Amino acid sequence: MSDTPFFSVVIPVYNKEPHIARAINSVLNQTFQDFELIIVCDPSTDNSNAEVAKFTDPRIRVFHRDEPGPGGYAARNLGIKEAKAEWIAFLDADDEWYLDHLQNSKKIIGVGNDISFLAAGFEEIDKEIKVNGLKSNTEGYKKLSFDEYLSYSPFYTSTVVAKRELFLSVDLFPEGKMKRGGDVDTWLRAIEKAGGYVMSGHIGSKYFRDAENMVTRQNFYTEAEIENRAIKDLIGKYKGSQLVRKIMVKFNNQVIYAWNQNMHLGIKRNFSLTGRLYFKAQPVKVGFYLVLSSLPLFILRPLHRALFIFASFLSAKF
Repeated sequence: MSDTPFFSVVIPVYNKEPHIARAINSVLNQTFQDFELIIVCDPSTDNSNAEVAKFTDPRIRVFHRDEPGPGGYAARNLGIKEAKAEWIAFLDADDEWYLDHLQNSKKIIGVGNDISFLAAGFEEIDKEIKVNGLKSNTEGYKKLSFDEYLSYSPFYTSTVVAKRELFLSVDLFPEGKMKRGGDVDTWLRAIEKAGGYVMSGHIGSKYFRDAENMVTRQNFYTEAEIENRAIKDLIGKYKGSQLVRKIMVKFNNQVIYAWNQNMHLGIKRNFSLTGRLYFKAQPVKVGFYLVLSSLPLFILRPLHRALFIFASFLSAKF
């Protein structure tokens, strides 16, 4: 590895003992080898740190934090700040890269100097079985504007590769502010700042839905988290333009997604949707959810569950 590697790969670790070795090996075995691997360990209550310590590859740098940061946002921020490379690549500790992910990303970066944010497709895996494959509708890559991102964003954290300076310019991940949804918040700010992004046609990673200690299974959305100041600031910035409705739709969809996730987690009291959504942007969808959320809990819970099963059936069928 050179003193200035091409990529700095950042993996945050917290209670991922069964999975972390798989993630690390998928980085070390990449076909493109000019990288450093930054592992940021929050104080786990399992043997995650011991698993990390088993790896002695000189490309690995390990940092330890004193307290856990929800969502891994603080750990990722530390990794970005300590990175030596111009390009940052992320991998969650319970996911796995395909071995040519960095090679494919490097090819796209080499196409032009106007690229500062790119992402790839991914596969969802449930108990070692592929349940979904998501990638762009093109071989090679496709450049998308910020406008297009608002409607089209088929990627997640473990396939994102972006310039370090871009993350620094948008104040990094929202550590200390959110337990969930911070990734999407960061992508929104970064892609708006960059004026768009590049979507690669390759499959970069495997997302394991059955992983242990997943954030999405442990943390519900609070009212503060679903406020999403980044989107509201953009609504003000683009007021009067054709983008405003799309930004409002993205805000609505994220709030409704959070409300649905809280329902799945079975919390005793969900946040209210009344007065929170932009009705004029999606009158039918917003109207439906306002009526649904106003139902008594003893009716809402079984009805919501039935609607979720029906929607899953339709998704699998079509």
